[in-house]
Order: sequence, then structure tokens, then C-alpha cells
Amino acid sequence: METAETTMFEAARAVLRRYIALATFLGSYLILTVVGNLLFFSPIGDQLGRHSVLGFSIRNFKTAGTAGFWILLLLPFIVAPAVVEAVRRIAAPWLIRHGQGLPEPSRVAYLALLLAFYLFALTALWRADAVHLLTRATTYEDALRDRFLLLATLGFWPQMVIKSGLVTLSLFGLIQTLTKRDPFWLIIAAFNLVAVSALLILLNMKWPLVLYYGLNVVAILLYARRPLVPGISFAALAGTAYLLISFALLRVVPMPTIHVEIADIGAQPGHPGRGRIETSIAPPLNETSVAPPLKEAAVMPLLAIFNRMALPFPFYYDVFTGEPGKCGTLVDRIKRKTNPCQPSTLVYQEMFADQFAGIGTAPQAVHITGYALSGWAGALIEIMLASAIMGLFAALSELRGPLVDTASIIGAMAGYFFSQLPFEGPIIYDHGILWCGIVLAFLAAAGALGTLGSGMSREPRTS
Repeated sequence: METAETTMFEAARAVLRRYIALATFLGSYLILTVVGNLLFFSPIGDQLGRHSVLGFSIRNFKTAGTAGFWILLLLPFIVAPAVVEAVRRIAAPWLIRHGQGLPEPSRVAYLALLLAFYLFALTALWRADAVHLLTRATTYEDALRDRFLLLATLGFWPQMVIKSGLVTLSLFGLIQTLTKRDPFWLIIAAFNLVAVSALLILLNMKWPLVLYYGLNVVAILLYARRPLVPGISFAALAGTAYLLISFALLRVVPMPTIHVEIADIGAQPGHPGRGRIETSIAPPLNETSVAPPLKEAAVMPLLAIFNRMALPFPFYYDVFTGEPGKCGTLVDRIKRKTNPCQPSTLVYQEMFADQFAGIGTAPQAVHITGYALSGWAGALIEIMLASAIMGLFAALSELRGPLVDTASIIGAMAGYFFSQLPFEGPIIYDHGILWCGIVLAFLAAAGALGTLGSGMSREPRTS
């Protein structure tokens, strides 16, 4: 018998399923970008920023704290909800009329695609010598160089298969497990959890793995009959994985200490501070130990949550308010013109002066990248386009079934990436929804062919 609390909980889950892409976008943006920038104006702001950028102070930016600064920072909360709801209301009736009754994909088709993807990914990682590149470095800088070398050697397609193809198939298997409680899918989901985790670890990056666990948490919370215990377990797993991999990438595990002498070259004109690659929380350049002290390293991953995406924002607003169109415009990109620079690499160089200039990137949310390219018009265009995509995911949630439910979780992934990449990033990059959609379309087509074949086999023969 359902209680009032159960009914309210299910109603809340239904609303969250509908707006999961928007909720993930706004939640990720709030935690990763907005909170950090608010803290930069607090008494601990300079100290927080200097864990990543030497000499950082929000007071170094002429535009920090202006009306435009705050409007751009908070723009998603003003625009996105209204656009998402408008698109949902327009698209949902059409999807309900034409999208009901998607066929169940066959297990044979699923297993065939899963096996093909695993073989392709493992072959590519073996050829790239991924295990050796993951384990050979003894310093943080060497680990970063090996990561860049690995990703360059792998190329786009193997990374796409791992980050999009296998993640999508893994989520589909988990959805089947949560909704059907079939032993077959339970075994598949457990295997995928271990195998996909191993492949993502071999990429020598922490955020893809943490995101993968986060998507599993979302799936459990939205579709499990009893989501509390498994949801908490997966959330704990994600947090533990983040900390452990952060320590490993920082090379703070016990090892012989290697001492070096590096001169402190200080800040340069045009650079409010200097530091390391954008995703790091690195020691100052005059640190005498290659591996940071354990106490300091224990705090670094926690500070990275607030620093990683928050720090580039004042640089973006300051640079591109002072020099609009410095890296070209949205129109230039539509016309496929050669641009003088990329905002993410330019801002990285403004933030840091190190050996990774030109390859290191400091990306920002979709509307901030739009502002960098075409000012306020670019910011509005990109946030509205991203919101329209999230509105389509909200409309799609009116349907049910394993394919649609998996697509909803992919929508959460898109929302996360819209909070830190330009518009095309969540769509066509190696973790893009385009590739996830192709995987789901293949499963749907295989299911339709199977249904058609079984229907034809049941037709009576006439002489």
C-alpha cells in the first residue's frame, strides 16, 4: 500500500526525470563555477585561488565585480529554465504521438555491439601502450605529458568508443537491471561497471571516471525501486575514486623523493598569476619536492572542485571584455574561417606560463564561451541553443522504456558538459550526445528488425 510519503517521493522523481538535464547543468555550474567566484570575493578568496594560480587575486581584474561580471556569471539561472520549459511544451506532444512503443533491443545485438566496442578499445589502448604510460611517471608533470601523449596516440575514435559508446551501453545495461531485475542484465551491469572503470582509468584522467560513476548514481536515483542504499554506495564510490585518482595523478603515493631546484620566475605583465595546467592544483614553481607534501595533497582535490572551473571565469570576462572578438566570432566559425586563437588555450596562457602552453586548455560554460566569441549576443545565442537541447531531453522523458530512460541519463551528461564546454562540445566531442544517440539508434533499429522478423515468422503460410 502506497503511503503519502511514497507518493510524494515518486512525484518528485518524475519531475527530476523530466528536468534532469537542466538540473545537472545548473547544479554543476553552480558548484563548479559560481561558488568559487563568490568565494574569490571573500577573505579566503586569494588564498583559494593561489592554490592553482600564483599571485591570484580577484582585485587584479578591472572588470571583476561589475554588473556585467555578475550578469554573465548568473545568466544560466535567468535564461535556461524558461527556454527548457518552452521547448518541452512544444516538443512533448509530437514525441508522445510518434515515439510510443519503441521496440525492446535484442540481447544478441546488444552483446555484439558491446563486444565490438571492447575489442576496439582494448586494441587501441594496447597499441598506445596505455598501461606503461599510466604507471611510468614519477612526477606530476611527467604524468601530464604522458596523458597528452596517450590521448594523441589514441586519437578521436577510440576515445569516443570508450567515453560515449561503452558508457551508453553500460548505462543501458544498468537501466535494464534496475527495471527488470533479470540475472542476465545484473551480470552485464556488474561486468560493465568493472570493465568501463578500468578503461577510463587507463586514460589517466579522473573526471571521466567520476562522471561515469555520477551517471550511475543518477540512473539509480531515478529508476531503482529502492534507490537510497545503492545511490549512497555509488556516490561514495565516486568520491573515493576521485580522491584516490587525484592522489595518484599528483604522484603523492610513497616513493623516493626527488629534489630539484627551480627558480621562481614570478608573475609577468598580462599574467595576474602563474601556475600549472588548468585541471591541476599544483605546488608553486619554486617547490623543492616533485611530489607535494601529503597534507597539502590531501586538500588539493577538494580545492579543485571549487577552483577548476571557477578560476578561468574572471580571466574570460576580463580578456574578452577588453578585446572583443580576439579569437574570432561565432559567425567566423560558422563560415569555417581560420581563427587567430581558441578562447580556452588563450585563457590558459593568460593564467599559466608553463611547458603546456598551446596544449593546455581552460574551458568554460557554453554561454561564457559564447561571450568570448561574440559578446552578449554570443552568450545569449549559446545559452538558448544549449537550453533548447535540454528542453528536448525534457520532452523525451514523457516516454518510458529502456532506450528512452538511457537517453535521459545521457541528457544529464550533456547538461554537465554544457556547464563547462562550448555548444558543440557536448554534441560532437568524444563524449558527445551525437555518438550516444547513434548507439541507442542502433539498438532501436535492431529491436525493430527483430520485432519485424518475429512478426513475419508468425504469419500463416498460404498455398
